[in-house]
Amino acid sequence: MDSKKKEIIEIGKLLWDKDLCSAASGNISVKLDTNTILITAHDACLGMLTEDELIALDIQGTAKTQKMVTTEKPIHLAVHKEFSEVAVIHAHPPFTNGYFAVRDRLECLTHESRLLLGEVTCLAQDTPSVTDVGKVVEALKNSNIVILKQHGVIAIGET
Repeated sequence: MDSKKKEIIEIGKLLWDKDLCSAASGNISVKLDTNTILITAHDACLGMLTEDELIALDIQGTAKTQKMVTTEKPIHLAVHKEFSEVAVIHAHPPFTNGYFAVRDRLECLTHESRLLLGEVTCLAQDTPSVTDVGKVVEALKNSNIVILKQHGVIAIGET
């Protein structure tokens, strides 16, 4: 198995095991080269991903298969176009969603959380899929984590 596919499958399982996603919620992508990303399929369960649920897309969003790509494809493409070598995780952690259902900003209560997380942006989200990708991309320039109120979290990193 390709190392990038293996990594996505392992991270999906970790998110599942840590209760950061459930059912078929969430999606993951990673840039393979300057023109290609690997992304999870629509309705894929991150905790039980298989290789055939990972789809190669060109940077314009054209799939090299007929399998349906996650509905969050636009945000993944926008992030990969803006940032060079990144992986993107979009999850719907229940505790995070619960916290931000009643709050608009993260109040770090420990020194470690302040050092590790810094200032985390919380953006309004009024639709089931991210439609205003520009705001998310701009927020990711200041922090590698963005909260989408009433929706979930988008995080980026090198791997």
